[in-house]
Amino acid sequence: MKISTREKTLICVTLVFIFLVLYFNLFYKKIYQEITIMKDQIHRNKEGIETTTYSQAQVDELKNKILELERRSNQIQQTVDTKKVTSQIIVFIEEAIEDFGLGTKLTFSDTQDHKEYNVITITLNFETNYDNIKKIISNIEKAPWPLIMDNIKLNKKQSNLISTSFDWDVEVILHFLIFPKDKNS
Repeated sequence: MKISTREKTLICVTLVFIFLVLYFNLFYKKIYQEITIMKDQIHRNKEGIETTTYSQAQVDELKNKILELERRSNQIQQTVDTKKVTSQIIVFIEEAIEDFGLGTKLTFSDTQDHKEYNVITITLNFETNYDNIKKIISNIEKAPWPLIMDNIKLNKKQSNLISTSFDWDVEVILHFLIFPKDKNS
């Protein structure tokens, strides 16, 4: 049996097609998948390098912020006489409350003496309206001394007889950090 040219061509085309399908299924898919994985890894590595570079810029920015905070802390650590500062604190708090509150009452607790600093604890009581509470606290936060506000208590007055705009009782515990005057100077 003789194979005609047309049959030879058809057999060749069929064999080429079978080889292409086999190559594609057995080799090309695996190679293509590996190439895709490598491209993804390269892309992730490039992003990692860019992120690392960006992180270095962030590190430099944070170093600058730390230096700025150190500079500010050095300015804060001015030495003062703790006996004189209590009167300054009273004046500061009265100015901070101004027209926002009524019936200001200050109670000084014992001063905590530490080696490098003292903590003056004050209990502040006043009456105000709800809108002014934020203003007063914001004014107190601007204190020239380092400050911690503890235990802010708000109590709504329940009296219907008295119509007043100051209808909240507020109690705040303030801790002022004071650096005492050097004994050597």
